[in-house]
Amino acid sequence: MTRAVSILGLGPQGAQAARQLLQGQPELDLTVFDRDDQRCEPFRGLATLAGSAAEALRESSVIVLALEDTRDVDRALKRYSDGAVTLAVQDKTVVDLCPRRPTWRLALAQALAQAGAVYLPREAADPPALLRLIDAAPSAPSG
Repeated sequence: MTRAVSILGLGPQGAQAARQLLQGQPELDLTVFDRDDQRCEPFRGLATLAGSAAEALRESSVIVLALEDTRDVDRALKRYSDGAVTLAVQDKTVVDLCPRRPTWRLALAQALAQAGAVYLPREAADPPALLRLIDAAPSAPSG
């Protein structure tokens, strides 16, 4: 059964996570996205290069956020002034690799829960834990 993971943000943390996941699970269906297309190039042929954050989010059951700026996270999840996540994330696991203020992290966790997703903060995102999450996650969405 193919597991699908998307990584949003390919700065140092996101690129490292992508390399570790590809090394640890070569059969992984990996999708990557970064606003800077050049950051995606090292993964050409190894991963799907998404044209947008929304496309990357649609492709996978496990979403890895490696976006340092909380505004980028909010934009990617279509989370605006009311705090609700408006992107379809039901039944997805969202793993955040970046440190966050506790109040912001709690608000995001609650918004994702209301949208039907699970939020796992940075503490749960070390590479072995990430690989275990992928093994436990549902298969890639079809269609």
